[in-house]
Amino acid sequence: MVDKTAFLDTSFPAKEHTKLRNSARNLIAQNPKAALPIFKSIAEYISQLHSQISNLQSSLAAAQSAAATVKNEESTSPVPIKKRKLDSDNDVDTNAQDTSSSSESAIANASPLATLPDLSFSVPQRKKFTLVLTASGVAATVPATGKVEWSVEWNKIKTICLLPVPEKAVRQMNFVIFPHGAEGVDPATSKLDAAVFTIPENAAPKVSSGPALPDSIHDAGSYQSLLTSLFNNHVPTSAKVVSPVKSEFQSAVPQPHRKGEPAFHVKAHRGTKEGYLWFLESGVVWGFKKPLMFIEFVRIDSVSYTSITKRTFNLNIHIHCGKDAGEDEEKGEEVEFAMIDQADYTGIDAYIRKHRLNDASMAEMRRGVVYNVNKPKGDNGDAEGGEVGIGGDGEPTVSDLQRALEQAEDEEEGEDYNPDEEGEDSEDDSEEDEEDDSEGSDEEEDEEEVGDLRDELGSELEVVEGGGDSDDEMGGVAKAVLARRSKGAR
Repeated sequence: MVDKTAFLDTSFPAKEHTKLRNSARNLIAQNPKAALPIFKSIAEYISQLHSQISNLQSSLAAAQSAAATVKNEESTSPVPIKKRKLDSDNDVDTNAQDTSSSSESAIANASPLATLPDLSFSVPQRKKFTLVLTASGVAATVPATGKVEWSVEWNKIKTICLLPVPEKAVRQMNFVIFPHGAEGVDPATSKLDAAVFTIPENAAPKVSSGPALPDSIHDAGSYQSLLTSLFNNHVPTSAKVVSPVKSEFQSAVPQPHRKGEPAFHVKAHRGTKEGYLWFLESGVVWGFKKPLMFIEFVRIDSVSYTSITKRTFNLNIHIHCGKDAGEDEEKGEEVEFAMIDQADYTGIDAYIRKHRLNDASMAEMRRGVVYNVNKPKGDNGDAEGGEVGIGGDGEPTVSDLQRALEQAEDEEEGEDYNPDEEGEDSEDDSEEDEEDDSEGSDEEEDEEEVGDLRDELGSELEVVEGGGDSDDEMGGVAKAVLARRSKGAR
């Protein structure tokens, strides 16, 4: 006889399920017609669950095996594999990423010329990094792990600036490294970060290592001398370290933190960000907060001064950013540095004139808007070139503004009415009338004298009136006769 409950052993094979299998068999024996189909359906469902769990376990095992294989390949590969960053909004330049990865690898794997730990960086991150200089380039690495956080090859450096840190009681210096493409002039194409790190002035390196340290090769007496020597020996000639000098620009604003010492920076605002301008022999630098800018002279189209007040003024630098693909005209951008102290105007203007930067303060684009001033009037009494009360460019005309001003003055006169003052005004008016009457009588007497002169001169007057400018000659003759008559009266 076939056992109709054998499927229970397949669905519940575990030893701990023995009691469950026996209970199910008892129920089926008591009512096989109703219980048997139900337990068969339960058994089939449980079998499907077992199958799904088995498939999931197989997939998990395969994934773990693949991950282990990749990890082994990374550990045995001489060049570290850098994961690509995906940007859904912008196209990713795969070649640039591969180049950056190989550059970082070359710098990190090269033997260091000098290693300077625990330098305070403010850009690209406000953090302490180890500065590593190799034959390939310079890098900032994480002290704990040695991971390269920022790097650039020597031949890709645009310029290096050595600038005093403003408003510090203790003298410090900032090295600012601008790679090509990190000048901040064209934000759309700036994909790299500049680097800014601080060193104490004239302080000996705390810890350093590498073959570049002997004094016979480089001056290792201070951070400043060592780094300046290393940078200048490896970067291109146009990118050598540049510092502010008095012959280029020196601020006229005294330093409150170090009185008596000259300052070479100018405090300004770019938008809502406060920062400093440096006028160097190779260009203008804006720092020390992102985005940093290095504006070399060849990029400057013009310079202008705006918003000039008694205490401050704005400096506007119009720069060209190159051409877009498929376009003939170059892109231009105007950068405004606001709230500059008036005391620095003379020095900045001398710097602009020295380097022959075009001063466009009086350019057409900066002229004030003219609202139909002194233009000929039409038949309706309003200025030509627009509708009644509206200028040719849609602005209110002078007549409207004058009418509103007169109305406001009339209202003020009505509010300030004083009867006593009106009486005084009437007396002044009467005195003016008397003066006018006396002037009128004098004119009548002059006319009578002219009539007498006509009778006295006779034929001589006819000759004078016969030619030339009668008014001028008559006046001269009349003066002569009057002089003769006055002598006779005496």
